Amino acid sequence: MFRADVVGFGSAIVDMLVEMGEEEFSRIPYRRGTMTLVNQEAIEELEAGIATTPARVGGGSCANTLVGLASLGVDSALVTALGEDEAGAFFGESLSEAGVTVITPDRGFNEGTGRCMVLVTPDAERTMMTYLGASVELAPDDLPTTIFTSARLLYVESYLFDVEQLAEGLPAAIRQIRRMGVKVALSLSDTTVVQRHRRLLEKLIASDVDIVFANGDEGAALTGLGDAVSVIESLRKWGVSGALTVGSRGAFAFNREGVIFQEPPTLGEVRDTTGAGDLFAAGFLAGQIRDLDLATSLSVGQLAAVEVVGHTGARPAIDLQRLVSEFFPEASRSLKRD
Repeated sequence: MFRADVVGFGSAIVDMLVEMGEEEFSRIPYRRGTMTLVNQEAIEELEAGIATTPARVGGGSCANTLVGLASLGVDSALVTALGEDEAGAFFGESLSEAGVTVITPDRGFNEGTGRCMVLVTPDAERTMMTYLGASVELAPDDLPTTIFTSARLLYVESYLFDVEQLAEGLPAAIRQIRRMGVKVALSLSDTTVVQRHRRLLEKLIASDVDIVFANGDEGAALTGLGDAVSVIESLRKWGVSGALTVGSRGAFAFNREGVIFQEPPTLGEVRDTTGAGDLFAAGFLAGQIRDLDLATSLSVGQLAAVEVVGHTGARPAIDLQRLVSEFFPEASRSLKRD
């Protein structure tokens, strides 16, 4: 019988990772630290023009978070679209091996599986060029209410709102699922996404979101406010809880009762920031689902994020439950599967 505490709705993306020097990056016509949507031709041109053969790993923001949740003992599933190609098989296998159930609509897709070229520069910043592939064919009806009979939470990436039919119809589908008693968590995903869909996101967060994740730039783009404290107070007025990360300085967590701030733990050097926000969300949500307090949920999120930035790739390289047990043994006992 299908069971998942968390169901995610997001794009299936195979990441192609390249560690790139500053001189070579200076010839790339994309803004550092952002995600740019491109077509398949542009991805292939980038791949052909790069000296290093990319390392291929499973990716996709929502998928990365679900892998982190599974590593923390939370049963997770992803609703997504895969092309009938080798990349789709690779993506599905990578999630299954990580303990995440993959749910795909019972219909064919015209596009191939999505791909993302991730350029990692010496400052550990990542610049992404994303071909969404079959994900552009996802529709609100691909998120059926029948799969939420056991779920406690729906997790959605804001990247999806770049797909026209999802920008139009997904908010209504989210509202229907929330009426079933399922909480909704939303990642703002990227500053440029927020800029493109600010009004939609404002309305959705104020009416049908319980938990929101943002970094400082995304929060500023959403609220029009420059400092973290003001951004958080604006979000709290909408009645949501969540977290606002501010890079290497640390992160804020907030709910109706208050706001806390914590500096991140130090585990080693920063190699690649790809997936840091995704794994932070995984740790935070795992804590909230297991009824840990706000501070402990924040700590678990930060620990998961620090682990993933210590190596190349956007998914954990070790068992996160074991890592949590070393730092927060009490929290680790709560995170064990029922």
